[in-house]
Amino acid sequence: MLIRTNIYNSKKRHSVTAITKCHEYHDQIDQVTSLLYHGNLKNQTQNSEFGKKTKEREDISWYQENCVVFIWGLHMKISDEELKKRLNLNVLNLLNNTTTFGWLDIPKMYCKNITEVDYIALYTEPGLYTKYPNTLISFYNYDIKFDNIGGLYNAIYYDDKKLLNKFKERFKECTLFISPDYSECGDVHAIENLYRIYKARVVSIWLTMECDAIVIPNITYSNRKMFEYMLFGLEDVETVAFGTKGNVNDEEERLLLIDAIKYTVDHLSKLKTIIVYSSCKKDETILEIFKYALDNNIKVIIPSNTLQLRNKEGKYGKI
Repeated sequence: MLIRTNIYNSKKRHSVTAITKCHEYHDQIDQVTSLLYHGNLKNQTQNSEFGKKTKEREDISWYQENCVVFIWGLHMKISDEELKKRLNLNVLNLLNNTTTFGWLDIPKMYCKNITEVDYIALYTEPGLYTKYPNTLISFYNYDIKFDNIGGLYNAIYYDDKKLLNKFKERFKECTLFISPDYSECGDVHAIENLYRIYKARVVSIWLTMECDAIVIPNITYSNRKMFEYMLFGLEDVETVAFGTKGNVNDEEERLLLIDAIKYTVDHLSKLKTIIVYSSCKKDETILEIFKYALDNNIKVIIPSNTLQLRNKEGKYGKI
């Protein structure tokens, strides 16, 4: 299963202790929450230790049917699903159907080799979602455009069915996506950057499961220290994407991008193709940056997009 008992049990134990001060029931609470967290609550056998300390009920079947929450010495019955809602763990409805990687339990992604891409449309360009047969939907916008209070991640996190249906309607004719580009910054806390990688995985899995879409992992990082984590859970992918907007003109950012490309090529043994979102006038500029990938027989594809077309017209862009 996806989750780790110690994380959940620790949170549950501490929260219950803070509310109830009822140390007598700690063992029972931990056993119940452990079973709930691993999805085995209803399968618990009669040899369970539940009920030995319970003064009000000794019927073991009652524990098989319910999670017990003690509040000031009283208890009430809460179903597994209801408890997930109360703890804001709705995301488990999605992630319990996936596998994870590493000590961070980052959800894994799978993506076959994608080589036919006609265009990259931004999230804010719904009119272009189906303009071309093989259009990739991307999230290379400012985060506030797709990750506001009514954004897809929040809809998943709070299981807002009305909002989720709205996104399903928005994407109903879309089959190809690049995972969300949640911005990472070198001058913010590392935990924030890690959480943004996690959010991108959650949304990607939702798009795969709920929209029957193919989602290409977007490689994001804030500095070289993040390289190790940016690839967690991508061990089996054959295609990844890079966004290069803002990374080409600045020398420091360009060198960081080149190092990220090299790290990705060296550590993803199954990688065959890299999709690049570029705003450059000349594809040669991007191909030079991705030279290490090309030298290692990785196909580099630079699909057209609105910003690139605008720059190629000569009104904007220098390179």
